[in-house]
Amino acid sequence: MGKKTKDKKQSVQPFVCFAAGILAACLWTGLCGYFLKLSVYSLAGWVLLSAFGGFFSVFSYYIGDKKATLFWWNRNRLGRYTILLILFQFSFTALFYLPFLTLPLSAVCVILTLFSNGFCGMAAYLFFLIEAAFISGLTLNQIIVLTLAGVAGAALFQSLDKQFRYGGVLFAYLIGDFACYSLYYVAGVTGMQLGDAILYTAIRLFALCILILVSLKLAAKFSIYRDDEFFMKINDPEHRLLSTLKQTDRDIYFHAVHTAYLSEKIARRIGANAALAKAGGYYHKIGVLQGEDTMQNAILIGKEYRFPDSLMKLLEEYGVRNPLTLSRETAIVQLADALVSSITFMFQKNKNADLNYEKIVDIIIKKKMDSGDWAVCELTMEDICQIKEGFAEERMYYDFLR
Repeated sequence: MGKKTKDKKQSVQPFVCFAAGILAACLWTGLCGYFLKLSVYSLAGWVLLSAFGGFFSVFSYYIGDKKATLFWWNRNRLGRYTILLILFQFSFTALFYLPFLTLPLSAVCVILTLFSNGFCGMAAYLFFLIEAAFISGLTLNQIIVLTLAGVAGAALFQSLDKQFRYGGVLFAYLIGDFACYSLYYVAGVTGMQLGDAILYTAIRLFALCILILVSLKLAAKFSIYRDDEFFMKINDPEHRLLSTLKQTDRDIYFHAVHTAYLSEKIARRIGANAALAKAGGYYHKIGVLQGEDTMQNAILIGKEYRFPDSLMKLLEEYGVRNPLTLSRETAIVQLADALVSSITFMFQKNKNADLNYEKIVDIIIKKKMDSGDWAVCELTMEDICQIKEGFAEERMYYDFLR
């Protein structure tokens, strides 16, 4: 019953988020149009445009999640992103009551990028600019400046990875934002003295720096490194669950150790979540502690020990044939598990066998593809090529399986 309820919530959530995004956009545009005393015809046109923008902003994230093009720390967070969009929806245009050179609006594009990806961030940001042009009467020059500054920020922060080294990226972003606004001032359309322009620019750059740093810290704490401490504990070979597994069944324990090692190595190679893949390698057979090596038992243990959602999702995907989605980490664990099993079996038959590891990997991957289990797998062909090379480079390690 619990799993059915969870599946139902997951299937309903996108529709709720789409409706919330559309409703918020239409409501805000409608209220602003009413106070601006627009004609019914003009107001209807802008509301319709806002409905499309609200839908597309949420939909771009939804598709990115399905296609695995989001930053990995943003997966399965459609509700959070929708709330973020709505908050910016109602606060974005209010900023235009400030002098233009003080507006830290490009930070909105960067923040949306941090909690989705570059495309989603730019799409929503451009939608907000269109609304702002309608409500606040932006000039063409101002729209161009804001667009360039936002797109530059999204492009720069799109390069962030698990290491999350953002110092150079943040500096380049501030320089880019300064250059865009400077061109606007040099064009002579501000009607502002140089001293005021310098003061306003300093205020804007300071505000940008604070907003981005706060967002980076929040992203790190609640998204990127949220489960790292837990994974450090459960990925310790001396963790009590693994120690109990070693005492219960040494063969399964060492199989899990080898699977975890290979899963971590391959995940790092293709830029997947290495800690999650390693945990999947360790715990995909932990169900044996309940008496039988089944994924149902593994999931029960995961719930008892409060495994992170990402690891629970991996175990659920691992135990289902033809799942609705299959993450890269789950696919990696499947391959590592099958490879360890195959090589161990062949060495048991002939301890001195000279195996063709590349051929074994090719056969395992082909079987997975032909079985249909990978019909909706997040792995790309480039990932698969990297995986083949990664497994081939571990020839020395396979001697431990003899």
